[in-house]
Amino acid sequence: MSRIELPDWEPDAVEYALPAADPADERDRPGGSPVAPAGHDPVVSLPRTSFDCVNLDALKEHPAVDALLRAQLDQGACFRLLRFPCSLRAAPGSRVEEFRFTVQLGQAHTAPRVHSIFPTKVTVEQERKTEVTLEPSLKLGPVLEAKGGKIGRTITIGRPRATAVGFWSETGADWILRAPERDPIGIEGTAEFLVIVCWDHGVAPLEVTLSCSATVRTPFLRWGTRRVERAYEPFALTGCRPVV
Repeated sequence: MSRIELPDWEPDAVEYALPAADPADERDRPGGSPVAPAGHDPVVSLPRTSFDCVNLDALKEHPAVDALLRAQLDQGACFRLLRFPCSLRAAPGSRVEEFRFTVQLGQAHTAPRVHSIFPTKVTVEQERKTEVTLEPSLKLGPVLEAKGGKIGRTITIGRPRATAVGFWSETGADWILRAPERDPIGIEGTAEFLVIVCWDHGVAPLEVTLSCSATVRTPFLRWGTRRVERAYEPFALTGCRPVV
């Protein structure tokens, strides 16, 4: 299989604290203060400017691509694989039990639609890299679980120790990560999410908003954070890596 290599994204990252929502949920300490303790905001890192992109149009000539997809490509449809990464760090003395990551595409008439995402449901026992493959319909799946054949292209992404469930519509995608039960560390490290988007006729500048929130626990308190958003101005997807 041919591997699609993407660069390290973290040198061009920006950090955001995830402050507690008001009021905090204190279901584990009856009679206590409803205010989350100071200094326990988890920190998330997001790309500062843009996202890594892979141009999938050359797959039109691949013999494994299914007939319906090939017809779309023949009619001018353009497919791009986008990587949306983030990195999460809990404050000392706390752990992140749940983390939510949302990708929202712009609403302009030139906006693409979501074709497929990864992950949709996966459990990672230890923080590691996961190898993802392209299926003939340009769906994404783990190499060992791909159904209906493979195109022979893979991409490796970082996954934290957690169960991840993904949902999507044509305009965006949403992932919920949950730490293993009774895990003392919680969710930490790098999480990378993949989205294949499609334009029916020609690639236009991409407008994206990312948002994050978390559920945090200390020995005596559990609370949800506010949702933090980062909106990216429309940018041209120049320099996309080709599939070879």
